[in-house]
Amino acid sequence: MATFPQDPVTAIDGGPDGIDLALACLDVAAEVLLPGGSVVIQVGGVHHLPALNQHEAVLEGRLAFVEAREFDRGLLAQLSAAG
Repeated sequence: MATFPQDPVTAIDGGPDGIDLALACLDVAAEVLLPGGSVVIQVGGVHHLPALNQHEAVLEGRLAFVEAREFDRGLLAQLSAAG
């Protein structure tokens, strides 16, 4: 967390595997997105992609992985609501 002190603690400390907050955001997105709507999640890197793809909403088909782009400070992943 000392590396990015300007960021909220909950955005940096994602639990033991570093992705708890992102997965919680996907829980919400799966409930509130309209069909075809999208969510973009920032995670630490490509090592978090399996966790996103194994999220319950993705496995159930309520969210679909669209794409990911890696940057210096992490990875942005786009998922869309089934529609």
